[in-house]
Amino acid sequence: MRQGRHEYMFVVDGEWMTDNNAAFYVDDGFGNQNAVLHL
Repeated sequence: MRQGRHEYMFVVDGEWMTDNNAAFYVDDGFGNQNAVLHL
């Protein structure tokens, strides 16, 4: 994975899920929160 900021979510049983253990979150523009990982 490249250095920098990465936004992500998981797909669990066909449903989008935010990582509850993430340190940072941002709005995804669709009413949900993306987790943010800084490398």
